[in-house]
Amino acid sequence: MSSEVKEVGAFVPQTKRMVPRFAGIAEASIDLRDSSVSLERPLVRPREAMARLPNLFSKSSTQLGEQSCTGEGEDNTKLLGLPNIGNTCFMNSALQCLLGLPAFCRDILKQQDTWSSSPSSKLLCCFAELHQARLSGGTVNAKKKEKMKILQTVKRCLSVVNEDYEDDGEQDAHECVLLLLFQLKEEGMALKGSPEPYTCPVKQLEFKLKTFRTCTSCGVIVYGQEDYNHLSLNLSQDLTHSLDLYFKPSALECACRVCSGSMASVTRHFLTLPRVLMLHIKRFTAGNWEPEKVDDPISIPAELTLPAVCGATAPVQHGARASSMGKNNMDNTPANSPKGTLDRPGHYISDVLDSRGSGWLCLDDAHVLRTDEATVLRATAQTAYILFYVCSGAGEGDQAPHY
Repeated sequence: MSSEVKEVGAFVPQTKRMVPRFAGIAEASIDLRDSSVSLERPLVRPREAMARLPNLFSKSSTQLGEQSCTGEGEDNTKLLGLPNIGNTCFMNSALQCLLGLPAFCRDILKQQDTWSSSPSSKLLCCFAELHQARLSGGTVNAKKKEKMKILQTVKRCLSVVNEDYEDDGEQDAHECVLLLLFQLKEEGMALKGSPEPYTCPVKQLEFKLKTFRTCTSCGVIVYGQEDYNHLSLNLSQDLTHSLDLYFKPSALECACRVCSGSMASVTRHFLTLPRVLMLHIKRFTAGNWEPEKVDDPISIPAELTLPAVCGATAPVQHGARASSMGKNNMDNTPANSPKGTLDRPGHYISDVLDSRGSGWLCLDDAHVLRTDEATVLRATAQTAYILFYVCSGAGEGDQAPHY
């Protein structure tokens, strides 16, 4: 199944070299009845539900700016964690991965004057407040209370568009990431009429694929374009191989417009490349009417090269790469693994490259540990679930490039 996310606003990076900020999900405590095998878009309520969102929360008048850690030479790493407010490790990991993308956060903070005037910008406000709460000084207890309040608001925002988030049940982190991106796009749509132009941070992850559908009977080719914000890959021994498999020609049953043929071969190529490439690894298979987790290891490269799957029209020079200099990783590992800290079947954590340039961080809800790239790549081989590869040619403060 392709990972189609029909959204607009794909963009092109200025270079083809990509640095992997890979966001990995570790330790997933998942309600298997709700976790998806290969969810391509979040399940949402009708647009009318979005219209009710401004009425659920009071307007925040807080003006936020980009914060730095308080204290000369002081390490406030412990403040970067997010408290679990009730089986919310899936949400914490998803948020940490997005907050770990500096350009994504800057897109939000730099446009605060634009979105803060809209009562519907609740999730944008939550991202800005979480960013500040994680990086500004203060006591751990005081920050915990502040972050719990923000996280409760995030969860209520998500429950407006997906009622599964109304209770304390575990959800799938992949679905949560997509739902966060979906709602940020919805809030961006509400800002279209703003006096100042607004660039949605989700543009950082959007790209286009070109499709070639060839009738196996008469050879007629039908061309098309599809908009995406991530790819869902089958699990194999190597991430590069999984990516190659995704773009390998596949058979499709369809009616030819020219002849009576009923089968076609479908091929896809990148038409444009995103600044942030999100890759979802399918670690769940359907078994006994419920998804079952697959712990097979996968080799994760520190640098990802894309030319083999880029079409001739994709703006790629010298090869598109994603290097380990900027990747965030979410893992889905058993609770009894070395990373496991909770007594339950599974639990989500994230590994994020510290934007302050001080190495890697392992974020397990409120617990934060420093680590390194080699350890991350080795420890997540059997658990990596979502990876974020970031274009190395883009400045951290730059806006996403447009057509």
